[in-house]
Amino acid sequence: MESEDIAKLRISIRNYIERHHFEAAEFWGDKVVSVTGGAATDVYWLAQTLLHTRQYHRACLLINKYNLTSNGSLCYLAALCHFKMREHERALDLLESSAWPSAGDASNGKTSSNAGGFTNQVPELDDIISLECSRQVLRAQIYESIDNSNLATECYQAALKADPLCYDALKALTDHHMLTIKEKKELHDSLPISVHCKTEALRDLVHVSYDTKISKGSVVVLDSDSCDMQIDNLPAHLSCLSDNLDVLAAQAERFYYKCHFVPCFQLTKRVLEEDPYHTDCLPIHIACLIELQQPNTLFLLAHKLVDLYPELALSWFAVGCYYYLIGKNEPARRYLSKAASINKVFGPAWIAFAHSFAAEKEHDQASAAYFKAANLMKGSHLPLLYIGMEYNLSNNNKFAQNFFEKAIEMAPDDPFVLHELGVVNFNNQQYEAAEGYFMQAMDVIQNLYVEANDYYNIPAKWTALYNNLAHTLRKLGKIQLALQYHSQAVMLSPSEAICHTGMALCHALLGEHEAAVDALHVSLSLQRDQTVATTLLTLLMERMAATQTVFPEVSFTEDLAPNLLSHEAFPPPSPPLLPQPADMECGTETTEVDQACNITTQIGVNLAMPISADLSMPIGADNSPPIAADLAMPISADMSMPVGADLSMPIDAEVSLLGDAERSPQMDADGSLQMDANRSPQMDGNLQMDSNLTVQTDPEQSLHSLEDMVMDDDSD
Repeated sequence: MESEDIAKLRISIRNYIERHHFEAAEFWGDKVVSVTGGAATDVYWLAQTLLHTRQYHRACLLINKYNLTSNGSLCYLAALCHFKMREHERALDLLESSAWPSAGDASNGKTSSNAGGFTNQVPELDDIISLECSRQVLRAQIYESIDNSNLATECYQAALKADPLCYDALKALTDHHMLTIKEKKELHDSLPISVHCKTEALRDLVHVSYDTKISKGSVVVLDSDSCDMQIDNLPAHLSCLSDNLDVLAAQAERFYYKCHFVPCFQLTKRVLEEDPYHTDCLPIHIACLIELQQPNTLFLLAHKLVDLYPELALSWFAVGCYYYLIGKNEPARRYLSKAASINKVFGPAWIAFAHSFAAEKEHDQASAAYFKAANLMKGSHLPLLYIGMEYNLSNNNKFAQNFFEKAIEMAPDDPFVLHELGVVNFNNQQYEAAEGYFMQAMDVIQNLYVEANDYYNIPAKWTALYNNLAHTLRKLGKIQLALQYHSQAVMLSPSEAICHTGMALCHALLGEHEAAVDALHVSLSLQRDQTVATTLLTLLMERMAATQTVFPEVSFTEDLAPNLLSHEAFPPPSPPLLPQPADMECGTETTEVDQACNITTQIGVNLAMPISADLSMPIGADNSPPIAADLAMPISADMSMPVGADLSMPIDAEVSLLGDAERSPQMDADGSLQMDANRSPQMDGNLQMDSNLTVQTDPEQSLHSLEDMVMDDDSD
């Protein structure tokens, strides 16, 4: 047969493949292979056709029949077919064989021996992605499939260093939370972008595109200059990217992790109007719907996703999040389990799964699911944060602090972790340490909002941070400063009764009786069943009635008996209530007021991470990160030991647990939903009273030790 005829058939075969006429390509490809006696070029295109039609066994047999596994491209194709057939060991043997071209040869476009002019006719992978890069990506995918995340991470990094334009590797590293924030920054700086990108415009494009992924899952952007460049102040030659959907999705994720859920939702809605199934935007959008309590919208979205993409884990994740949002945790776990079975490395599904147990106060089962998420998302701090919170809710402050410290090592500037460290130190009565952590978190908030001229848009999720800092300062005797932070908490959440009660207590300690009574009236109008507010109001009213005259400046006319009432009948007013010395040691005495009232500083995370997370809390986890998350973490306890459940069991396995927790998921807004789902680290204070204790109501009872009425209880 003439060479011209063979060349014409080869061109036709490639055209058929490009147009997805695979049957025609297979038919004529088989004939050409027979005519040429198994030339590598023709075997390659026929094997590609069989791969497209999922005939993996036939493709492998074809390559082995002509003994072409020594050729780099055909060896890669054979390994890919074995991977598709889940023959992982055979695939690894092919990828690590001695006949495989070296990284240097691959980067230079060289391949091993070939028959039939292979290098001249087969499109070598160098033009788009180097052969070595493809090999490393496939190795990483195989290692992920056999649950070897450490080797998978190394292979993905090697792929990026071989070819910085290999987005598959970067996406896997970020979406699967394989690297910590610091490690992602180091990887980004080490990429040979300038070597592979010769022009400044191309280098800027790569930097801008990758910066949006590197900062994924972080409340605090690593590099403010880079952040400005990536979204807010794009270079002139890249201004066309301002409306790019990936860039808008990255900006929405930044809003999510800053707890600006309304502008985040507006951006995700804009993206989905143009591309209703944008895979990077959907996890953030789902997390926002949870945070904004929009079950109807989430139901419609989940229904569409399941109808169109039933094979995607994200579709069933959306269904599970819907049931979680409406409070039906059992069906939520069933669908989240299905999502995890479809994609074994989909961490947000485990975060949301754990949130469903936490919502039912099942601490052991929630901890077991968080441990599984931590094993999958080794670069995310959100599972560690949630594990610590579960221990904190179980009154195990020591373990809680260990996990919080591990989380802060991975995310040193995360205000949610700093806040939880402050809470656990407060519970341990280490008030100075608690103040330090709360102040660090406050500094981060200042950098995020105040310096960005966004002070008046600080989200209400940070109310608990202000409130808990005020409680800590009061414990340290800094009453005036505590009052200021309580006032700021009231500004953030005017409808939070506990903030007004905290203000009232500070006013009472400063001797400002009328202001305290006014604040208590506001508090009780918002929440009538506050025992502490009721008790404090009663004590203040009795004290004021006993120490103040009813008519202090009465003058009587001659028509009234001049001596009917005498000023001497009323005792002089007593000194102001509790003139606290600056160096007062709080909590050193116990009075009946101490026994009567008990104020608990409640700190929760409503972040999903990331949701899951929180997003659990995302900010997830609630204030936790979107399932957030996206919500990406080492572990201080023995991670190999299951907590209340066998982690090798399916996600929907039944385990019995104790506890009580109340959180919404944060998502690794990634799904990088820190899901994230609706449990972002959110905090809220709570004032409670021990109802079993009695209160003396003697009007002469001194309230000098009123400050000690606030007793420490564990965070809810």
